[in-house]
Amino acid sequence: MRRIRWWLIGVACLVTIAGGATVVYYKFVDTAYFETEFYTDSSIVPVLSPNPIKEGYYDQQPGRVTLSMIRGEPHGVFTTEHPWWEGLAIEIQTPSRGQRIHLDDPDVRALFWSYDGRQFPTIGTGGIRGFVQFESVGLRRIVASYEIAIDGVYPGFRPERQHKDVVFSGRSTFHLKPRPAGTQGGHIWPPQAKQ
Repeated sequence: MRRIRWWLIGVACLVTIAGGATVVYYKFVDTAYFETEFYTDSSIVPVLSPNPIKEGYYDQQPGRVTLSMIRGEPHGVFTTEHPWWEGLAIEIQTPSRGQRIHLDDPDVRALFWSYDGRQFPTIGTGGIRGFVQFESVGLRRIVASYEIAIDGVYPGFRPERQHKDVVFSGRSTFHLKPRPAGTQGGHIWPPQAKQ
């Protein structure tokens, strides 16, 4: 009986150490994140401002849906890694199950924002291309697969390295959230005259 008790204590200690190491790893070492959500009755509207870093915000627009994908990583706790983030919002007509939309359709608008290498990249002439395939559409949840590439322009890099495709690829579940208030940084595609 005593041997079993010591064996159980040993297993409990190993489980505790492994669990603690896992928590430390995901809390302080691998801190990358990827978040998806969507807003109903929402559109992307240009900001009336000359500031190129803050070009869009979300406004009310019945019959429209905006999908949002944000990924990044904060500044490293144990390393000198700088923070980075990339975000993409796609405004479309309210989708239906099985529908496939292409980012170059005239009824699609996108907002891209990014911070990488202490730079705020813009969208190049290659624009935003790709598709979103809707697998299920509900009132509070949308499941979609997507292959999207953005022609990112990094002006601080050497000319031959200024263009870098930013790719969003995979399958995600988008949960309904309240439409964000206030200005959103980034660049609208296709480009439009400010209203």
